[in-house]
Amino acid sequence: LQGLVLVGDPQPPGADEAGGGGWRRVARMLKAHLDGVLNATERAVTNARLEGINSVIQWLKKAARGYRNRERFRNAIYFHLGGLDLYPDSLTFHTKP
Repeated sequence: LQGLVLVGDPQPPGADEAGGGGWRRVARMLKAHLDGVLNATERAVTNARLEGINSVIQWLKKAARGYRNRERFRNAIYFHLGGLDLYPDSLTFHTKP
């Protein structure tokens, strides 16, 4: 945790009586996950998109109340999450001249 500066009191009043384990626990957690914390703050990368995809898959499972086989389940996932544009670019109608 070199270079990490905590803002405010480094230890709240009465922490010695309580053992001060909370601050030590936070420091150990930051030290263990420092690479991930720095990566998240520097690159602003999250797993939100994956969580959204997983949410749709879970909804498909619930809405279908079970699929006959894995292939049909996989086809439903591709249909709903495949990103296909099913609408034509322009609609042409037959008209009388």
